[in-house]
Amino acid sequence: MEGKLGAFTYSSPSANISFVNKGGPLLSVPSIKPIFWGAEWGSASPPLDANVILSALNVIINGPYLSALTQYGLTRTPTVQGPTFVLDSEPAPAATSALVNGGVVGLLNRLIDDNQLPEPDQNWRQLNVVFLASSVAPPPGAGGIVSAAHSAFQWQDYDAFDWDDDPVRYAWVCTQAFGGISALDMATSGFSHELVEAMTDPDVKTGWRQNPDPGGSAGEIGDVCPQIGRLDGTAVSAYWSNTAGA
Repeated sequence: MEGKLGAFTYSSPSANISFVNKGGPLLSVPSIKPIFWGAEWGSASPPLDANVILSALNVIINGPYLSALTQYGLTRTPTVQGPTFVLDSEPAPAATSALVNGGVVGLLNRLIDDNQLPEPDQNWRQLNVVFLASSVAPPPGAGGIVSAAHSAFQWQDYDAFDWDDDPVRYAWVCTQAFGGISALDMATSGFSHELVEAMTDPDVKTGWRQNPDPGGSAGEIGDVCPQIGRLDGTAVSAYWSNTAGA
């Protein structure tokens, strides 16, 4: 059976789905760093205006969307830093999510090396969110496409007798329109999906996970909820509620 709640279609309560905390760290109050990668973001008439995305991020963060995360122990509102624009290079229009991810990791390493981003021990709460140029088509995934993803990598550096070995948390988001979904809706639904998953499972497979855990790239609170709805006019992705069982 299915029911309707606003713009969302949601599954009836199911005894077969639940999420448990595996004891790893949570990103309780992420400090979100928007990064716009590609020369188009600096053009006079970009395919999608970065300011429109930034405005939508504030709607998502300051509206009711994150309120159900209290059941996962997350009660505080994220913050958004000023954006960074990387206009001197382009994300490769890669055909797989692994290639997109590798490019994003390379970019973040460069920005940290160049002191354009802080090393992770200078801001433990930072979540770097890379919005890709519209030239990057959403790569194929299991049963569909991968419009966004989040993960973490270890930053290792020895500087002034200080050895760093800390996680860099990040997400990437496609902004190319797809299958009748506008570029803006792709950006905001992808961002919202990765935000709730990065907050509840920032290092992947150690936080709130589906029980039993399917492993792989699945198993987070947004993965069992493929629906997109609207809150305050902004497209957002659904996520699982243990309390509602739906």
